[in-house]
Amino acid sequence: MKHFSALTAMMFTLTVTAIVTAPIGAKAKADTLNLPVTEPILVRIPRGYSEIQLKLNQASTANPLQIIFAPTAVCPLVRIGSLQVKFLDDAQWYPTTVENGTYFRHRGGNIESVKILFNETRVLGATCQIQVTGMVDSGVPPTPPAEPDEASMEYVGVFGYQGGYFHRGVVTWDSPAAIEQFEIRIPSYCQGVDIVEAGALDQAQKFVSAVGINATRHLYRFASPQTLNQIQVSLNGPKNQACDIPVYVHKQQQPAQVIGDFSGDDDRDRD
Repeated sequence: MKHFSALTAMMFTLTVTAIVTAPIGAKAKADTLNLPVTEPILVRIPRGYSEIQLKLNQASTANPLQIIFAPTAVCPLVRIGSLQVKFLDDAQWYPTTVENGTYFRHRGGNIESVKILFNETRVLGATCQIQVTGMVDSGVPPTPPAEPDEASMEYVGVFGYQGGYFHRGVVTWDSPAAIEQFEIRIPSYCQGVDIVEAGALDQAQKFVSAVGINATRHLYRFASPQTLNQIQVSLNGPKNQACDIPVYVHKQQQPAQVIGDFSGDDDRDRD
């Protein structure tokens, strides 16, 4: 693993030579399987605009591509502005189009390098592990699971928010259940409150971040169902803003799968 630090919070460019890997004997299915096209790298992403260039040791026709962040408390919050690709024997960078929120489709061809452009405004900086994966055939990206309707969500508790920065407040309930999605219902009168991070402690007592999938509903999803009896949320807002914020969960019938967590440095803007 490689670790790089930015010397400035302004625009910087980072070029990394990456190793192409794939499971031996594996055949990708367009609707279920991504294969890595770069090795994981650890990078420092500053506040503001920045970019990272990843050069593959071997050209790849994978399409579409997906950017994977290790599940740390802050890295899923980093904003990806866009992804560009450079093809073999072509010096020009070409744009990609976004599909299903996290997949980037290019025009087709042998990719030599990718460029990830960030636009981070919510944290001062973060050290993140990232990896690029891609479909190995011409199939469409997976369809995200359907969002549960509000009637199927179960109320589990409320955060007593008192304004300012609120780090990992906890809502608990009695019986552990397999949770994949949950909703943080910020009241309409509670203006200017942002969700900095949302997740829970897994069975190994490590924080597992959830990814926001609906900004209007403040709906979050774990990468796989987690057996939980609590949800943790960090909030930031006006210091004089106080309100009760209820939390709802969507319980799964199938057994949960535990996912791990990677440590990472982060500097939050707590003003």
